Amino acid sequence: MQSVSKNDLLVEILSEEAIKNSEIEGEILNRESVQSSIKKKLILLRIKKKLHPQNLVSLK
Repeated sequence: MQSVSKNDLLVEILSEEAIKNSEIEGEILNRESVQSSIKKKLILLRIKKKLHPQNLVSLK
């Protein structure tokens, strides 16, 4: 049995939701493109969280 990470599961759920919603609107999205965009956004959110002032060590 193949192990699935929380991130992979989150990307799968979010991409499935985006694809279904776009189909309702009459637009067909490429699954790989949607998943790639979601992964990039998640990475940016993690970086932003790490760079948040309360997470930075004071250099004083």
